[in-house]
Amino acid sequence: MEVLEGEFKMKIEFNFLEDLFGIKRDKFIPLKIKGDMEYELQIRVQEIENEGFKILRTERNKNGEIVIIYRHFFYDGNDEDMITIEAIVITKKGIIIPYPVMYVNRREADKSLYIADIRVFGESINKGYGSLMMKELLQIARSQKEKVFFVTGNMDYGDEEHYKRLIHFYEKYGFTCRDGKILWINDGVKLSGEQVDAIFSRVVLEDPEIFEYEK
Repeated sequence: MEVLEGEFKMKIEFNFLEDLFGIKRDKFIPLKIKGDMEYELQIRVQEIENEGFKILRTERNKNGEIVIIYRHFFYDGNDEDMITIEAIVITKKGIIIPYPVMYVNRREADKSLYIADIRVFGESINKGYGSLMMKELLQIARSQKEKVFFVTGNMDYGDEEHYKRLIHFYEKYGFTCRDGKILWINDGVKLSGEQVDAIFSRVVLEDPEIFEYEK
């Protein structure tokens, strides 16, 4: 597993540099066989499954890249409370690092999921990796209707153009955006206007709060 350890170290170092200096350039891990993306796909899928993680989807996008979306499982008793969805993007040049990743926390008290962070770096922004991870998150939510009534989160304002892009991104997936906060309501769940207002009025969306629902 030396390769995986090396990749993990590279990811951590790049994240540090990105945060410290604002680096916006993709890095690449060389393919096992130069130019052979299909072989790399097989190897990566095997490694992911050997780690006990779950492949959620694989697809070839319009840029000719192969994207693997998978969910981490750490088997430490917290897997249902903390959801990590990551993307491996295989290109002719190599595998893009840092990997795009989404961190989500479960709020059992109000039966919700809270999107803590979506990290897509450098030239990987606006290439659809965030969309693929979002689709899988909402699929998880739909498969757990008894446990997940809605999905919430906070948007990073940044500059005005960035904020507009975020609103467009979330609205595309059925979220309501208000005052820097987001709300997606699961299929079949009915919330009153007052309940929706209560969700948006919380100082931080991750604060537990119990509502009454009509399903």
